[in-house]
Amino acid sequence: MANVIVSVPTSNITVDTTNSIVNVASTTSNVTVSTSAIVDNDQVRTKISVQNVSGFGSLAYDSAIGSNGIIQYTGVSTSDIRTQISGTAPVTYNSATGAIGLDTNLDNITLKQFQETIVDNGTATGALTLDMSQGSIHLVELTGDITSITLSNINAGGTATIVFKQDLFGGHTINTASGFGAWNFMGGITDLDPTASSRSVLIATFADNVYEASISSPQAATTDDLNEGTTNLYFHQSANNTTTGNISASYFLGDGSQLTNVNTLTNAEVIAHIATVPLTVGGNITVNGNAIVTGNLEVTGNINYREVEDLLVRDQTITLNFGNATAQDAQIIVDRQGSALANVDLKWNE
Repeated sequence: MANVIVSVPTSNITVDTTNSIVNVASTTSNVTVSTSAIVDNDQVRTKISVQNVSGFGSLAYDSAIGSNGIIQYTGVSTSDIRTQISGTAPVTYNSATGAIGLDTNLDNITLKQFQETIVDNGTATGALTLDMSQGSIHLVELTGDITSITLSNINAGGTATIVFKQDLFGGHTINTASGFGAWNFMGGITDLDPTASSRSVLIATFADNVYEASISSPQAATTDDLNEGTTNLYFHQSANNTTTGNISASYFLGDGSQLTNVNTLTNAEVIAHIATVPLTVGGNITVNGNAIVTGNLEVTGNINYREVEDLLVRDQTITLNFGNATAQDAQIIVDRQGSALANVDLKWNE
């Protein structure tokens, strides 16, 4: 019979000394087994075991006689966790250190939507220094001219976007007289929109130790900012203008003496053109040579003859005083002054 002491009046404990089995009912009972009992600690410990079924960590139990009977649990190690993580490009992962990163050489990446940090640098004038490690888009309000721009912490291939805002006075610009030795402004344009509170955007890419920059400002640039080249030619009065294309104009000023390589028209081409497009002249016409009219000459105004050597008239009737409201004297005068003789006339006297 085991030495079993139960601290409650009625116990639900059955002790089988043969098999050293202790059955305890669902009702809580306090059981104390003395060291001299038939069922001792070593016998109980040998009947207990643990098993690691799955998951991280491990359970350990020493069931040997004389052990301390402690069940030990070893928790999840960092190596256990790291072996379960992997990285897929462009995400990088180091299983030895557990570091997760992003590949610095991204290729063929599709982004549906992204935003960048805008760094507000407040007001500025004179020498301007912007830290690219804070972001690639910088906002600067101008209170004076910018004399130099330094982009710190920018790497080769990096791009900086600078939004210049004029203050309430406006008129500030970028003075490139010095401080921009490593800058190349596209088209030589460095003007900012001078309007008060207006904005201009400068975009610079750092390549081959040179900042390739361009400025976008709605009202700053004019054709005066573009240098004349071999393809973008300006037409002006101070130089000769050459073109291989067509020039269309309502009219040309000058006498045309400076025009070269102008195709001339043949008489047949001029006649053919006048035949389809009647020639209309608003002023006087002076003909230095002979004017030959093969068709009819219709004159709605007066015909004034200054010198006529031979007047040949096919009509049998010459009408004088035509169109007058009242009858007037009419006459044909023969000029005889060349012989110092008086003129004679054939006169109808009313």
